[in-house]
Amino acid sequence: IQVDSPFLSAGVQDLFRAIDAAETGATRNDGYATVSVNRRISEGGTRDVTFERNAYRIVGGFRGKLGDLSENFLTNLSWDAYYSYARTRNVQVSEGNILAEAFAQGVTTRFDGNGDLACLNPSNGCVPLNIFGANISEQGLDFITGRSTSSEEAKMQVASAIITGNLFKLPAGPVGFAFGTEWRDVSAFFVPSQGGVGDIGEISGGGYNVKEVFGEVRVPVLDGLEVNGAFRYSDYSLENVKGIWTYGGGVTWQVMPELMLRGQYQRAVRAPSVSELFASQSRTVAAATDPCALPTAASDAVIRNLCIASGVPAAVVGNSGIQPNFQVGGIVGGNPDLEEETTDTYTIGAVIRPMSRMSVTVDYYNITIKDAISVLGGSINNVLDLCYNQIQDIDSPYCAAVVRAADGTITDPGGVSVINANVGQFKTDGIDASFNMGFDLAGGNLSLSTAVSWLNKFDRTPVAALPDQVNRCGGAFGLTCGEPLPKWKATGRVTFEKGGFTTSLRWRYIGKVTDDRVTRDLSTPEQLAVPHIKPENYFDLTLAYDFGKFELTTGVVNMFDNHQQLVGSSQEQLNTFPSTYDPLGARFFIGAKMTL
Repeated sequence: IQVDSPFLSAGVQDLFRAIDAAETGATRNDGYATVSVNRRISEGGTRDVTFERNAYRIVGGFRGKLGDLSENFLTNLSWDAYYSYARTRNVQVSEGNILAEAFAQGVTTRFDGNGDLACLNPSNGCVPLNIFGANISEQGLDFITGRSTSSEEAKMQVASAIITGNLFKLPAGPVGFAFGTEWRDVSAFFVPSQGGVGDIGEISGGGYNVKEVFGEVRVPVLDGLEVNGAFRYSDYSLENVKGIWTYGGGVTWQVMPELMLRGQYQRAVRAPSVSELFASQSRTVAAATDPCALPTAASDAVIRNLCIASGVPAAVVGNSGIQPNFQVGGIVGGNPDLEEETTDTYTIGAVIRPMSRMSVTVDYYNITIKDAISVLGGSINNVLDLCYNQIQDIDSPYCAAVVRAADGTITDPGGVSVINANVGQFKTDGIDASFNMGFDLAGGNLSLSTAVSWLNKFDRTPVAALPDQVNRCGGAFGLTCGEPLPKWKATGRVTFEKGGFTTSLRWRYIGKVTDDRVTRDLSTPEQLAVPHIKPENYFDLTLAYDFGKFELTTGVVNMFDNHQQLVGSSQEQLNTFPSTYDPLGARFFIGAKMTL
């Protein structure tokens, strides 16, 4: 910034002259002060994103009956085989992005002999920017505003064949079985953002195939008591996955006509997707806290030394200026060295039918995911926390993921590398319950249904080697836990049908959640603008009439126009959680279906 700029007060001019005089090398006393400038471009329009998705799938197959191999062995045999080919293409166009390089060029200005503002570097059609007050011209906005495009295309082929039937007979009934094989080939390529702010990366892509055999068996042990088992062996062409087994088993017991008990165990495996493996690396930003910018960094010797070792000048450790923005930049993308993640699931429950047209189900679940695939550390904020507060080892992969500029700030673009990794494990358990009932009313049929979920815990261990470092996210949201995970969720529906007329009212409930900075004792509720998100209720109404070959449907979603409570810097999606809450308010729909 020109030290004698007329946009600056006399006091600020004196300050900038002092900064200029303190610089080293050729820039000392050159009439310009090198400073960090951040500004919201309020004169510009919104940043808009357009998505275009195209997909098609072709499937062909054959099925038939083989009959009985003998009277009591391998009976009621049938077969089914098919092949499918699918392709999807997604294109994302972002407009209204501010180009950081153009902005830096536009603010580096001088006043010429006529007193007019001019770019010090006039290349690329530079337009000088008056950033003091809402004074950026339309020409200046055009110079610093860009448009970027990214795309991805994926293909999948599947060929499968299966034989089903009965192995043999037991006193309680036939033993059913299924045996089959499957081949899949998946591939994709990715074109990262081109023309936007801080774009990095190149076109990337890849693919793999897998050959599988699988089988299932259902054994009626006694009248009303049945056990089942299944297995699948998968041979992946991926170097870090190769051959893996999955299996499971369970039991159902019809104790009496009104009560059935059930239990199941399953070992499941998920190989990394093509996107997780081969997606190109691109820039991202997320709300996060740099521990080196907190006052405690200056007083804690371990954190101070880590900050210095990672590139923060000793004189500014603990200075808030190290983090000029609550959002921190980072790099996300694929990692071809990923391994599979493994899940163990236990469920036990009951189905109760106390009367005709009425049922109640209650199920307890317990799920553990090991070697879970996610961004390194779980998030940018987690990587910073693990490096400086938890592991505290400059040679750890978490400290190595943090790249700083010479002034100690986290670089942008670049910053914190959070590419995909097998990061740790998840543990969750809870209870799901449902109720359904129907009865006659006023010459029609009235049905009631509801489903309630209680989340006991949802624990995330970012680093498997640190099992005691657990983020307890049940009932929480925020920088570490991400999307809200309420303890209680519920849906309910009341439907009345008479003749061709149907009306249905749906209720959706999302329970209270607390900012994870409070649940982790990092902040008190009084220190946060939104320490809690209050419970939310949505109501949706649908009306339909069937005229025979023509059916008309209309209704309203979120009929009371509820809007999510804004939560500020606890996440990054425009101050809301649109995957959990409804950010759009009331909206209406109408549809028609004709059968010829």
